Amino acid sequence: MHSHQNGSRSVARPSHLLKTFPRFVAAVPKFELADQMDDGESSPIAHFEHTGSKNSAGVGVSCRQSHQELAYSTATANQLAKKRAIMYRVTRQIDFCYGHRLLNYDGKCKHLHGHNGRAIISIEAESLDSRGMVMDFSDIKSVVSRWIDENLDHRMILSREDPAIPFLQQLGEPVFLIEENPTAENIAKLIYDFAVGRDYPVVRVDLWETRSCYASYSRLG
Repeated sequence: MHSHQNGSRSVARPSHLLKTFPRFVAAVPKFELADQMDDGESSPIAHFEHTGSKNSAGVGVSCRQSHQELAYSTATANQLAKKRAIMYRVTRQIDFCYGHRLLNYDGKCKHLHGHNGRAIISIEAESLDSRGMVMDFSDIKSVVSRWIDENLDHRMILSREDPAIPFLQQLGEPVFLIEENPTAENIAKLIYDFAVGRDYPVVRVDLWETRSCYASYSRLG
């Protein structure tokens, strides 16, 4: 592996390609800082200067084209990342009490127990509405908080596979059943999915199970 200096950066030349592909000797890649962005920054994109090489079948190979496409894709991704980084965000905390127990778990949480939980709903937008808001906090309360209050608060959140369900229902205990094991992670996802289903631009839900432990579910990108 050889290298050459480009400004203050040391950039490698893959010299092993010269040994493996003698037909590409004239097309040794020149690695340099290419693809200058709008703000004058550059990203290290490799490209081939030579475009007339041929493969073993004598078919012309355009090295420049594939690497230009790579440079374009990288530039687009970088621009989207910069755009994505400029966002407004609001959060609302929703406190509620719930009980659960974990199946297939060898610890204290395999027994029925309760938590003073706190859900933190994070909502983002690239721009503000006519009021200068991402969303009114009262709108989050009227929909998400109300749903939590009516479905999760002071209820046992259990897996549908939990054998204790018939006994709790016989006693008149309120339960909320989910397909998964009712871990903090799955309850965070449960709240996230509900909010997204109501067209709220939610990007993350944190569920604090105790004062020192929480789980999150968030959107990628």
